[in-house]
Amino acid sequence: MIQHSVDDASGILVIEWDNRELAKSRFLAVVLPLFWIISTPITAFVTWLLVKGEIWLVGGLLWLIVGYAIVILIPLTCLTQYSKERIELSETEYRHWHVTYPWFFPTRWRLADVSQIEIGRYDEKYDLGESIVTLNIWKGSRRDIVAYWANNEFRYEIFQIIAQHLGSTDYEIEVLDNFGSWQTPTRDSRKAESH
Repeated sequence: MIQHSVDDASGILVIEWDNRELAKSRFLAVVLPLFWIISTPITAFVTWLLVKGEIWLVGGLLWLIVGYAIVILIPLTCLTQYSKERIELSETEYRHWHVTYPWFFPTRWRLADVSQIEIGRYDEKYDLGESIVTLNIWKGSRRDIVAYWANNEFRYEIFQIIAQHLGSTDYEIEVLDNFGSWQTPTRDSRKAESH
């Protein structure tokens, strides 16, 4: 499923996969459409109240900004589960985009600005992890979430490819595995570690 290669002459790592061929995160596939189904009629109702003048103008406008962003962005995000994604990591640049929909949130950062690559986000300050394991590429406080629709095993595989490539280069990018292992944690191994 994952196609990856390193060009010998340029040293560019290329990773590509087709989201249609991989196992999906069931949680996202259910929650996002459900959230959209709930928020769309609410946004339409607030629009109707605003047009009739029966709602506080500032509150109504704030809801419309958030509501219409949700109504538009969730279907666009759901489209990406049917696209090919590609990552390129060169000596100077990090690029991540959807080959099928190249206009949808392409990321192009100078490699010198990339500070960290992590699997599973963990906040030491609050001793909290995230509810959905994500593969994150960080540029300061901005993050690019890679393989958003993929299951955890697939994200780990991409993480390992990137980490191994970075280990064989002189790039100074912090690589964090917040599960403390290069192995994909299974439900049983997580239970054993917690006891």
